[in-house]
Amino acid sequence: MKANICICILLTVATALGIFGQDMAYFLEGVIGINALYCLTFTTIVTVLLYIVTGICLYIFTRKSKISKKGIEIYWTGIIGISIVLSFWSIFVLAMWWGRGKKGSGIRGNIRIDDKKSRSYE
Repeated sequence: MKANICICILLTVATALGIFGQDMAYFLEGVIGINALYCLTFTTIVTVLLYIVTGICLYIFTRKSKISKKGIEIYWTGIIGISIVLSFWSIFVLAMWWGRGKKGSGIRGNIRIDDKKSRSYE
C-alpha cells in the first residue's frame, strides 16, 4: 500500500510541475524577482528527474514484490505514457523560452516595434 502511495505522489508532483511550471516561473518572477527563464529551467529538470525517480522506485518495488502484477502493468503504462509526452512538452516550452532569451537576442531582438521609421502612417 505504501508503495502505491509513493508512486502516485511522485507521479502527481512530477505531472503538476510539468504542467504548471511556466505559471510557477511567472509567479516567482513577480513575487521573489527570480528570472522566470531560470525558474522554468529548474522546474523542467526537476520534472524529468522525478519521472526517472518514479520509474526507479517502481522497479525497486517490483523487485521486492510490493506491487501486484496487474498494478505493475498499469503503472508502467501510465509512467511511460505521461512522462514521455509531458517531458517532451516541458523541454519544448523550455527551448522556446531559451530561444526568446534576453533583450537584444534572437531573430526579432534588435527590432523595435515602436520605431518611427517602421511606421508607415507618418
